[in-house]
Parts: sequence; structure tokens; C-alpha cells
Amino acid sequence: DCYMYLIRKGAAEKPYMVEEAVSYSELDYISVGLDQQTVTLVCTNRRKQFLLDTADATLTEFFLTCLKSAMIKGCREPPYPSILTDATMEKLALAKFVAQESKREISEVVVHFYGLVHWEDPTDEGPVPPSSHYVSTENRIVKEGVLNYKAGTNYLGKEIWKPCFVVLSKGIFYQYPDRTDITPLLSVNMSGEQCSGCQRSSATDRPHSFQLTLTERPFLELSAENEEEMAGWIQCLCQAVSQGVIPQGMAPAPCVPCCLVLTEQKLFTCHED
Repeated sequence: DCYMYLIRKGAAEKPYMVEEAVSYSELDYISVGLDQQTVTLVCTNRRKQFLLDTADATLTEFFLTCLKSAMIKGCREPPYPSILTDATMEKLALAKFVAQESKREISEVVVHFYGLVHWEDPTDEGPVPPSSHYVSTENRIVKEGVLNYKAGTNYLGKEIWKPCFVVLSKGIFYQYPDRTDITPLLSVNMSGEQCSGCQRSSATDRPHSFQLTLTERPFLELSAENEEEMAGWIQCLCQAVSQGVIPQGMAPAPCVPCCLVLTEQKLFTCHED
């Protein structure tokens, strides 16, 4: 293929959705950020720019190696896009910031580490909850079995249902085409922001059906063999969702993406403008 695709997770019938497709021939140059934490893909005449946060130097190097190999084997003819790695403007801006915060001269600034991280501020947390609010890994709900899922409708408007193997383990719901498959059609973090609940479905004539309400894609309709099996799945799925709900009277611990900067004198957590 002659394109690089920026994709995100899709629904069961379409596992991935294409956000952007960038032709290799469109690429003008590639700019690597400070300490190889980011990669910016710049298209011809700067019509389009795509900032990729890898937050890892090894991953950045691997990505660039794979991209160059793909262009050589693909449709891109030489010369290939230049790769800028000096990050001069970022280094200067960071040195100015550290000098200002440390009340030192720019020439005296020594940065030992720069990286993209997630920082949790303990001063913003609510009161410590009772121990009963915590659920250990051993107590996480685990359930698996064969269900049917609504895969779409035919040209006559008739619903198409297909069997699938589903697993609920450690707060993640996995949907596989078959018990022997290792790549899921869909995976949902039940205790995160991907799912808001599970309930009996009234949108289909199929008996013993229920649905997962998903936040970023259409809901997933499932059906069980009987009423008892359906009730068991709904109960387990709802419990899995509730494990991610913050108990009443408590504030969630904020986890903020930021830059971590380590100098000889101080440790900074900051945001880039």
C-alpha cells in the first residue's frame, strides 16, 4: 500500500475506523521532538501536519525505521522525506522555561531528563475510601461463554445474528469470532469511559437479548440461550461497570498528561503551549 493510516477502534462489524490516510508521496519531511518523545509528519506545503506522541524513544526509532522501509518497498520514489532530529526550537524553549522557573541563566541550565508522562496529583484526591471499595485482582469478575451478536441487517431489513465467544476478565470485555481465536473483534474496558452500562434490549425481536451501551461507537446487541443466562451476563457486566464508578462523596484521582523535566536543582511537571 502507498498510504499510512491513522485509525481508531471501531464497532464489532468494523473493528477499525480510518481517521486519516496520508500518502507517502504527500510527506515533505518528518520532525522528531525533544528526546524522541514525539513525531510530526509534515505534508507538502505544510497543508497537513500530524503530531504523534510516542512518549518513548525506542518506539519512535522503531516507527521511523518501519516507515522508511515501507516507503522504499511502496510507491514512494527517492528522494525520501528528510528526518529532522535536532529539535532546536524545543530545546531553546525548554531551557528558557527552566531558567525562568529556577531563576538561573540559560547557560547554566542542564536538563537530565525530558519525557511525556501521566501525573497523578495526590493533593487533589478526595478522602481515602473504606477498604470495601477496593476490588482485588483475584476478586475481579470472570465469565466466558458463547453468545450471539447482531452483525447487521440484510437488504430486506432482516436482522443478521452470528455466534461469538465472549470473555469478561479483569474488567475487560472481549468478543471473539470463535473460542479458538486469539484476536478479538472488540475489547471494551468496562470500568473506564468506553462503556456506560448494560441492559435488556427492546430494539430487537430476538429473545433473551441485551445490549452494551458504548460511548464511542454504536451499542453492541447480544443474545443468550435462555433467560437465566441473559440475567447472569447482565449482572456480571453491570458489576464490572460499577467497579469503575467513583463512590459517592469522593472525587476521582486526577491523572494529567504532562511533560516531566528533571534538572540538577528541580523536578518539573509542566504543559507545553
